[in-house]
Amino acid sequence: MNEREECSNEESMVAPLAILVGIIAILGTLVLVVGPPDLLFGGKDAASVDRLSSEQIEYQPTNRGVLAPTEVDEIIREAATLNGISDYDQSLEWVTGLRSLIDRESGRNSDAVAQNNLGPVAADGRSTQAPRGLAALTPEVFGEHHRKGSSRNIYDPVANTAAAIGYIDSQRNGVPVGEFIARFLN
Repeated sequence: MNEREECSNEESMVAPLAILVGIIAILGTLVLVVGPPDLLFGGKDAASVDRLSSEQIEYQPTNRGVLAPTEVDEIIREAATLNGISDYDQSLEWVTGLRSLIDRESGRNSDAVAQNNLGPVAADGRSTQAPRGLAALTPEVFGEHHRKGSSRNIYDPVANTAAAIGYIDSQRNGVPVGEFIARFLN
C-alpha cells in the first residue's frame, strides 16, 4: 500500500469516528438535561406497567374495613416503590397528596365501591364502570395502569394505589404531585 492509499484510509475512518463522537456528546447532553435513558424513553413507567385485560382483573374484597391513617401511609409508600419511586422526598410528596385523595374517594376503605349501575356487571356483581378500592379506580384504569409485582385484585390496597400512582403520573405532565392532586380534588 502506498502513502496516498494509507492517507485515504485514515481519512475515511475520521468521518465515522467524528459522527460517533457527536452522537455520544448529544446523548450525554440529553441525559444531563432530560434525565437518564430510562426516563428519556419511557423506561420507568414502561418497565413497571403490567397491563391487565378486563378478564385478568380479580374482584375479591379484602374485608379489612376502614384502614388507619398509618396503614394508608405505608400502603402509599409501598405503591410508590412499585412505581420506581424510592426517593424519600418524592415518596413523601405522594403520601401527602394521595392521603387526601384516598380520604375523599374511599374514606380509607379498601373495599369501597361507588354507586354506579351503568354498563355491564363485573365478577363482584357491580358495574364495570364503578370506581373501586382505596384510590377509587375503575377496572379499566386499574387494568391499564396495573404495576408489575402487585396483585391483580382491584380491591388490594397496594395494587389499587400503585395503579393510581401510575395513572396520576401519566396525567400530570410535569405538574408537581401535590399540586396536581389538589387540582383534582377541587
